[in-house]
Amino acid sequence: MEARAERQSGVELLRILAAMGVIALHYCNPGIGGGFKFVESGSINSSILLFIESLYICAVNIFMIISGYFMCRSLKADLKKPIGLLLQLIVFEVVLFLLKVLAGQGEFSWQQLFITAWPKDYFVIFYSVTYVLAPYINLMLRKLGKQRIRKLIIVIFLLFSVQPGILWLIKRMTGIDITAASTITYSGSSEGYTIVNFVMCYIIGAGIGYEAIKLSKKVLAVLALACVLLIFYYRTWDYCHPLVVVEAAAFFMLFKELPVQSKIINRLARASFTVYLLHRTFVVRAGVKLFVNRSPAMMLGHILAVQISIYLICFAVFIIWNLSVGRILDKLWVKFKAPAIVLEPV
Repeated sequence: MEARAERQSGVELLRILAAMGVIALHYCNPGIGGGFKFVESGSINSSILLFIESLYICAVNIFMIISGYFMCRSLKADLKKPIGLLLQLIVFEVVLFLLKVLAGQGEFSWQQLFITAWPKDYFVIFYSVTYVLAPYINLMLRKLGKQRIRKLIIVIFLLFSVQPGILWLIKRMTGIDITAASTITYSGSSEGYTIVNFVMCYIIGAGIGYEAIKLSKKVLAVLALACVLLIFYYRTWDYCHPLVVVEAAAFFMLFKELPVQSKIINRLARASFTVYLLHRTFVVRAGVKLFVNRSPAMMLGHILAVQISIYLICFAVFIIWNLSVGRILDKLWVKFKAPAIVLEPV
């Protein structure tokens, strides 16, 4: 338990790369950065963007696998964390809304302020729900033991990843839409934007923590590369797709074994959530349209520069948040005991 409490720099490095991956995904997103919207169809740059999409599409799943890995043995959920995440989301959204009003990019109204302040980010909501459920999931896993955890992972992977993946493949190959047969929702898998996918990835991470899933580095490297190439070939971006889920697990297990220990990496990784919350504001202003049709080297250089600069800006915001609001919250939690879910071992 003490060893797990220590930050593993290999995993923290993956957390940083996953956050930078989300930036890259939204760089490509036609409705945010506009990469796919502005790039010349059929060009080398278009293929590069598709490969980047294939490489980073597992980023959200990675975050949940990391959570499952580190939290799997705890029977306590201190609600300070989800409350803090929700508060950070609300404050950032309200501040950005007010800045837009001051800049003349919108009109102020109390109704719009309320709509802005109400948490609507799917990741924050699903993560918070999974966090609350975690002690109950962990108690179940503790009683199951390694062998049964492995069987559980196989069952939920078949039910909530492979089955929707088969329905996707049937539609792709034949045009027949039978999404009503999905095990996730009547309207299909919802592309993995569901609490089902979050809990599944959490349990996969927990299974890795219990060593119910264990593969050699060579096998993991082959799996990761194969998944990236197959995702690129089939153009499948659903978070719950088997290729995307396996890709996330393989990358996590590879980075978990990296012989790296760095205080700098560990510190930078703490800002990954802030990066997730704020990166869109900067990506839409990154000048993607100006670079996606230049030379491949220039486009890749721009993508990397956007990723690094946004991460560093968000890290600075994270430091400011911790030194201001974070300290106020710490004092409040000392004065008013934070609610928690605590389960005694059975």
